[in-house]
Amino acid sequence: MKKYYQNPSNRQALQEAVEFMNDAGLTQFPRFKDSDGAFYVDHPLIDVVNAYRAIGVRRSSLIAAEGQYAAHIIAGTLTDLTEVTWP
Repeated sequence: MKKYYQNPSNRQALQEAVEFMNDAGLTQFPRFKDSDGAFYVDHPLIDVVNAYRAIGVRRSSLIAAEGQYAAHIIAGTLTDLTEVTWP
């Protein structure tokens, strides 16, 4: 399974590459190395974009949950952190 997201610097580099590819009208990476070190030839840009979008969906969900928990903590309605679960 291809991995695109292992650390923040990889995600930043990936975003820059995706922006370049889109601006240049390119649809494939001639060579692509994933976060596990596996290489792929003629890797479709759309696969990378879709994975990047999935990461964004997950991060947005976590940020929303964090905001809800913070509001409950501030209001004093959440005092037992064992009740905290992450989506």
